[in-house]
Amino acid sequence: MAARAALSPAATQEVVFLDLDDDLGTVRAKLESTGADQVYLVIPRRAPILRTPLEFRILARLTHELSSETIIVTGDGARRALARGEGLRTKRSVRSLRHLSRPPGSRGLWLPSFPDWIPMPSFAGIVLTLLVAGLAAAIALGVVPVMKVTVNAQTIPQQQDMEIIIDPTARQTDLSRRTIAGETLSQKVEIIASVPVSGAKKLGRDKAKGEVVFLSQNQQAVTIPRGTILVAISGAKFVTDLDVQVPPFSQAVAKVAVTAADAGVPGNVDVRQIARFESFNVPNVTPRNDRPTQGGSDREAKSVGAEDVTKLKEQLQNRAKDQALAELFARAGGDRSLIQQSLKLRTEGETIEPGVDAEAEQVTGRYAIVATATVFKNADYNSIIQQTFLAQAGNGFDLPISQLGIGTPEVVSVEDGRVRLKSRSQATLVKQVNSDTVAEAIRWKTSSEARSALAQVEGVAGNPRIELSPAWAPRAYRVEVSIAAPK
Repeated sequence: MAARAALSPAATQEVVFLDLDDDLGTVRAKLESTGADQVYLVIPRRAPILRTPLEFRILARLTHELSSETIIVTGDGARRALARGEGLRTKRSVRSLRHLSRPPGSRGLWLPSFPDWIPMPSFAGIVLTLLVAGLAAAIALGVVPVMKVTVNAQTIPQQQDMEIIIDPTARQTDLSRRTIAGETLSQKVEIIASVPVSGAKKLGRDKAKGEVVFLSQNQQAVTIPRGTILVAISGAKFVTDLDVQVPPFSQAVAKVAVTAADAGVPGNVDVRQIARFESFNVPNVTPRNDRPTQGGSDREAKSVGAEDVTKLKEQLQNRAKDQALAELFARAGGDRSLIQQSLKLRTEGETIEPGVDAEAEQVTGRYAIVATATVFKNADYNSIIQQTFLAQAGNGFDLPISQLGIGTPEVVSVEDGRVRLKSRSQATLVKQVNSDTVAEAIRWKTSSEARSALAQVEGVAGNPRIELSPAWAPRAYRVEVSIAAPK
């Protein structure tokens, strides 16, 4: 098809549009049918012809034969390059041909044409550009600016004395009774220790010796065997060294050497002190020493005293208690507390050797006990105090563990492992602040408006910190809220 443009006095111009089914023959026919001096040949981008150098060479020869100037109009850069290679002028788009449609002498609004080398946007490009610009504006106004707000929550200080029960029989914490579950730990300990003896006494060193005669009223001779025990009036005992035969009716005829049964000075007895047999039952025969016994001597020796035994027992008990506590504390670990006042010791066994008055350099004892004590979890103790404060404060408060100060527990009573503790505790209750509520209250507000709005939000106290960035933004849709922890 062909469309004729308005002509100038000097030359005629015409625009020829190719169809998608045109070939070089129909193109020739369309160019021959026009008598214009300048022909603008508009090639659709999807047209199958005029894509090769040969086709454009043929077209250039044709226009030369027709003695008319053909200007190629196409948005295809490759086609324009091929056309220029054959000496043909080119245009980028039909928009550059608007000057052909202005009526001669018109004074209305006229859109000037642009040089072909200037890229002209398409309608889709303009729409896309507008969308991108709108999106950029939305990002600049709604996404980029952000108001960062840090608010302080209201706080209420509290102080209270609380009694908490640690019950090993309880299974869980009971807030209403202020009872937490405890545990009874058991530990067996055995201690062996020795102490030097402090007692001293004289002990026999040498045995006394002497001679004994026998008086007999028997009608027959009597044989007294070796080892027969004789007893002095003082209680000292002597042993005959040999067998001896006592004739009938003899008076101090039969003699025998004797030796004291025990070493020491008590074996030195005076004349006629040895007077009887200990267990040898011979009627009418009596022993007698006509000379004193001699040679018995003593020595100084260490011996176990009663105070040594007492000292050793006390040492064993203390060491057993200390070791039991140390092992129980170790078993309790760092997350549990052991109540030392609940410690109970049960003796399992005790031996002390040697006994009192025995000669020895030291006395040794063994002491075995079973120790029990009550422990509880520190977290449970802290938690029940925290829950008690919160229960008394009512809804709408928090109590961070960092704001809870618990005094050192004092033992009030211990009964069958059940312990009652008392401590003075302080708490700083923190009013709950909803960050979403804060954000909604100040969204799209200026800094001064936001500050006024925050003064009306429940739970907010003090002067909030407001930062609006970037600095050019007067307000922001995005709001980041931080609740400052109380100090």
